[in-house]
Amino acid sequence: MATGEQHPTNENAESTGPKPRTKRRTSTLRRLMEIREGTLAFLLAASSFAAIGWAVEQFVDNQRQKNQWELDFVTKQINELYGPLYFEVTEGREAWENFTFERNRDFPNSQLVETQSTGQTSQCPTSRPTPDQRKMWDFWKDNEFLPRNNRIEELLRMHPELIVTTRPEIGRAISGSGKANNCERDPDIDQLSAGLAKSYVHFLAHYQAWAIDDKRSKVDSNFPYTDTSLTDWPSDFEKDVIETYRELKEQQGELKSALR
Repeated sequence: MATGEQHPTNENAESTGPKPRTKRRTSTLRRLMEIREGTLAFLLAASSFAAIGWAVEQFVDNQRQKNQWELDFVTKQINELYGPLYFEVTEGREAWENFTFERNRDFPNSQLVETQSTGQTSQCPTSRPTPDQRKMWDFWKDNEFLPRNNRIEELLRMHPELIVTTRPEIGRAISGSGKANNCERDPDIDQLSAGLAKSYVHFLAHYQAWAIDDKRSKVDSNFPYTDTSLTDWPSDFEKDVIETYRELKEQQGELKSALR
């Protein structure tokens, strides 16, 4: 070795040379941090999607349960109230037409006067029927009209919670209905309503007046009874029943389709 040459010591070599291990360690840590951040972002996104999916599933499930409840209630309304009511009023209309056909056929000059507004019998004490006419009317009254009214009243009394009161037409004031025959007194239907649809209350007034007077006439021969109700047959009630039944059937079909 030549004299005067100096070689770098180990300390100088370490201080001036590259540090590959430290750089690699820093790079690895950076990548790990990036991976961790990406993982956290992925987990947050996955959690958000899961929460949204759960919320949507809950909404769909709640809506399905609501539709099922509504379907069950509408079906109950149809089966227990409006189906039987629909049958009673439509068959009752056919029975009345059959009665008027027989009356006009057998007694063309009958004094059983049919009112133009409702198609119900209107008899005044000054126009009494003949014995044969009275016999015919008593048969239809005792075997058809009064028993049918009794069945309708029982349906309303047993299922008041099923009565539809949300249709706008039901809540309106009755025009041309609920008025007594022109020779009889006029009960105040409005005072009887108590929040129930007026056409239904009018039927109850019609039913009660006729049923009570008919019973009284059987025990009191002096009672001035004309064999009919104080109020005409409530045509609005008949219309409400038919329209409500059809609306419920349509609603039932829509709910069944929504649950498929």
